[in-house]
Amino acid sequence: MPDADIQKSIPMGIAKINVGTIVHTTYMRAMYEEIGKDIQGAYPPFIIKNILPELTEVICSRLRAIS
Repeated sequence: MPDADIQKSIPMGIAKINVGTIVHTTYMRAMYEEIGKDIQGAYPPFIIKNILPELTEVICSRLRAIS
């Protein structure tokens, strides 16, 4: 859901917005891409470190949309 739609929804009475799907989708896509870069060296702590900035941005953008 675009940020603008979230911001319009709040005054209309929307009190709950689920963000789990976008976070999960972002996580799975980023993990898939990172593992594909080097399947032999796919060590989870290193992969997480590489995808954390993207996940952080997705979560923060959802929080900014409701602020």
